[in-house]
Amino acid sequence: MVNNIPQNILVVVCLSQLAEVAKVFNKDKLSQESRELALDIDDAIHEHGVFPSPVDPEKYIYAFEVDGFGNKTLQDDANMPNLLGAPYIG
Repeated sequence: MVNNIPQNILVVVCLSQLAEVAKVFNKDKLSQESRELALDIDDAIHEHGVFPSPVDPEKYIYAFEVDGFGNKTLQDDANMPNLLGAPYIG
């Protein structure tokens, strides 16, 4: 199974925003579950989707896609969400 890192970054942002909205409407369980899931996905992104840069090994970059076997693609896509648009989406 291939995991697309930009899509997972967007999911983390959306779940974090859902947690905030649910908190405003006193939906504490939904808010807590959304926040926990966002944190789990964010941890997985940083554990499996960040690699040393091929240009400067002391710097780290996000992979575009990863699989469960340690393989990665270091590219970007013109569609949203993409890695260049990650700062825009949060």
